[in-house]
Amino acid sequence: RRLSGFYALAAAGFAFLALDELFAVHETVGHNMLFLADVPGVERPDDLIIALYAIPAVAFVFYYRDVLADSRRALGFFAAAIGAFMLAGLSDLAGVATDEPLEILSAALIAAGFVSLIVAHLTTAVAARDERERAAPSAAALSQL
Repeated sequence: RRLSGFYALAAAGFAFLALDELFAVHETVGHNMLFLADVPGVERPDDLIIALYAIPAVAFVFYYRDVLADSRRALGFFAAAIGAFMLAGLSDLAGVATDEPLEILSAALIAAGFVSLIVAHLTTAVAARDERERAAPSAAALSQL
């Protein structure tokens, strides 16, 4: 059940982010809430909206930290994704044109991390099933007794 909840919530989060990107929700909300630009350190209101997305993301990572730690390879991809995303943010602040490619790299690394995590979970599930089948006598063997 924990894995089902993890993957359902992750899928919902990815769907939300995809819709946000497709329909430019954070830009629309941000540009209609100009008072957000008065927050210290904020130049564009939509940047604050994106920063607020980190709150549920951090809560998700904290709550499911045990599930995320099931694969060292996935953790490596996630760490690299965080690094790429931080570089993208710094590039954006510095006005360097590398922020967009770094954001794409970050998304690809997150996808690779989830694929690695799925492979690890499926491998564990298949191994457990095989172990149960070896431990339980088959119906044919029981009928011969």
